[in-house]
Amino acid sequence: MALRSGQAHHVRCVSPTWLALSLFFLAIVGSALADSDDDYLEAIEVEASKVGAASATAGSFPDPSGASPSSAMQAFEQQLQDRFAGTYLFYMRLSPGSKEEIFRQFKGGAPIEDVRRTIMARFLNTR
Repeated sequence: MALRSGQAHHVRCVSPTWLALSLFFLAIVGSALADSDDDYLEAIEVEASKVGAASATAGSFPDPSGASPSSAMQAFEQQLQDRFAGTYLFYMRLSPGSKEEIFRQFKGGAPIEDVRRTIMARFLNTR
């Protein structure tokens, strides 16, 4: 850049104190960001392990054949709430008729993964 006569070229000097404080700040922020990434990844891993464990826990759902229809459905809903809280929230927003139909699907021997897919499909179709 050419300077015309009468113009001065100003060069800003960075003081060592300012430079040290800037580097310290960047180190602190970088460390905090790295920690938050680790927490985020850990949360994803926890959720992924829950999905993987869904098949293992599906067999521990109550057997609806020996109980009265209303108590069997209540036990199913409780287990759904305890083990698949997100699915349970969608389930609770369904109509009573849809809930009964989903329970009949489960009672008929459908795997819990299929029941959960049906709940989501019904929820998405009612909106």
